[in-house]
Amino acid sequence: MNSVARRRRNQGGYSFIELMIALSVMAVGALTQASLTVTHYRQTDLNKELIVVAEAARSQLEIVRGTDFGTVLSTFHGTSAQQFDVDGLAPAKSDKDGRVGRVLFPMVGNDLREDVKDARLGMPADLDSDGKIDALPKNLTYRFLPVTIEIRWQGKLGDRVFRLDTVLVDTGS
Repeated sequence: MNSVARRRRNQGGYSFIELMIALSVMAVGALTQASLTVTHYRQTDLNKELIVVAEAARSQLEIVRGTDFGTVLSTFHGTSAQQFDVDGLAPAKSDKDGRVGRVLFPMVGNDLREDVKDARLGMPADLDSDGKIDALPKNLTYRFLPVTIEIRWQGKLGDRVFRLDTVLVDTGS
């Protein structure tokens, strides 16, 4: 075989194996991109869900803060105002009352108590500023009021819970 024929044969293009390897690499790249796109859209949906939940919790907390401090407990504990709905959210499957939101306090039965253990709320704590933590009801004498806004809903990933914890303080105004 002369040198011209050999050069043409060597420059004749890609072999079948080279072509298959190139197509395999491109397929892996395309599948990776498709997977990332699906993950991105799923995460975007979850973020939208959390924005709705966080905004609802913040809005409910503003309603609680807008209530006269001395009547917050009687307004939101054991009344219909304790539970609330959030547009666009379905109650968690385990929910018994069919409402997604709740306003919660450190209670034992119907009594606001200082001796409740709840690290999220900084409890136990001296709620009436008398210098001691006891097991007596503070429903009428509280000066500090720990509050949790809790939302339980059926989300895209199953039952979900969001809590917003704060402490309201009697400013005397």
